[in-house]
Amino acid sequence: MNEEAKKSYAFYDYLAFMWQKKLWLIAIPLVAIIVAIIISSLTKPTYQGSVLFNIADATDDKVAVPDIIMSNYQDLLPKEIQPSLQVIVPKYKQIQLQLSGKDKEQVTKGFQDVTKAYYADLQKVFQQKRDLSSKYMETLQRRVNSLEQAAKVIKPSSVNIQTLEAYTNLHEELATNQEQLQSSKLDLASLQAPVIVPPSSLDNLTVTEKASPWKANIAIALLAGIIVAIVVVALWKYILDAKSSRNQQL
Repeated sequence: MNEEAKKSYAFYDYLAFMWQKKLWLIAIPLVAIIVAIIISSLTKPTYQGSVLFNIADATDDKVAVPDIIMSNYQDLLPKEIQPSLQVIVPKYKQIQLQLSGKDKEQVTKGFQDVTKAYYADLQKVFQQKRDLSSKYMETLQRRVNSLEQAAKVIKPSSVNIQTLEAYTNLHEELATNQEQLQSSKLDLASLQAPVIVPPSSLDNLTVTEKASPWKANIAIALLAGIIVAIVVVALWKYILDAKSSRNQQL
């Protein structure tokens, strides 16, 4: 009966023992917090540079696909910070470059080198697309001019059954090319150059010190300290009970 009574009040006994050892339950989390604060204060700050580009119509894979961008520009960085280069696509036709590290000067130089090289390539891709569109429009314009001259030569009154098909095809081709020319002009006029968001100069880009995660470290240390304290005190109680039971049996 005594054994059953002891078992029924075992949880209460543990709570009572923990209350007796409440200083331990307080001290262990406090020690964990102090250790977390010391570690946080000794950790070197991390510096990060970040820039957002709206690539607009510069949609070539080498400047629009994150994996390709990383492989193309990581070589511009010192080996120590190459893995920290991140390429993010926050929205359609937007590319964000991020670089971080412990050495501020190293991060600053690497960040500027990568962003300037990437922006230069964006401009090249855009200019190539613009030049191709211009050349295509010029080709269409010449074709339209040629067809218009041909249409002026052939007078409707001179068209007969033998030349009717050719006359009809000429005007159909002229209408089609005029439509394509108009569409090409609109496309060329609507082309958007890549820009930095918000608008800024590459020379004004800087790196900033990332906020220290000391709050998160303290919260983790507090939680871990409470768990460890409970486990330690519970194990302490278990060992004392086990020794007492063994002595009674002897």
